[in-house]
Amino acid sequence: CQPIETLTFNTIDKRYFGTVTEIKEIKIEKKTFLQFFNENRPFHTLLLCANTEQALLELKESITASHHTLTNILLTKQGLYGGGCSESIQIHLLKNQMNQLSARYLSKIFQNIIRAQYDHDYLADRVHGHLWYLLENDQISKTCACELYSISDQCGIEWRKLFFYLDDEQQEDKMSDNDQIFIRNLCPKYLDNFHMRTSALRTAIETAINLHLTSICL
Repeated sequence: CQPIETLTFNTIDKRYFGTVTEIKEIKIEKKTFLQFFNENRPFHTLLLCANTEQALLELKESITASHHTLTNILLTKQGLYGGGCSESIQIHLLKNQMNQLSARYLSKIFQNIIRAQYDHDYLADRVHGHLWYLLENDQISKTCACELYSISDQCGIEWRKLFFYLDDEQQEDKMSDNDQIFIRNLCPKYLDNFHMRTSALRTAIETAINLHLTSICL
């Protein structure tokens, strides 16, 4: 493959790449590599080898394709030198705006949920477990308390009616289900199921990683 200096420079001057000061033998995924270090420039090189001539040719094709892709990125100006600094500046400029929007939206969610529990009658759907206002003439609000779901998107949804009282000592949860009333004293506050979905996603990712590492296919 072509030398690395063709990526950005037209010279092989050691001032750009430094000099080799240390060689280490490292293992990656049970494979042994030689790694070259230098103290002047942030370039570290791996010596890639293969057991057979065919594997060596395949490795060479892969390296050539990778080099070609990187070269095209630089030539088409799609690569941003010092991109980390640019991202830091953008994050700094947007941080305060995002924090203000997040705090304002979170405060609005809390206000809506508290109002739904203590100022109005409300329903909790059986699909997502979110709170919905029960308006006049038994009309249901268009969105849930946190405005995450819209009633127009919920076709054939089932509801259960819940009642809360301002007096915590007399607080009860009355659920109408199949024409029967179940009373549970000191009802806990209902929480969104976001944490359960997050846990499920984390479990799925960890399972996929374990399957990949152990080379098990289902």
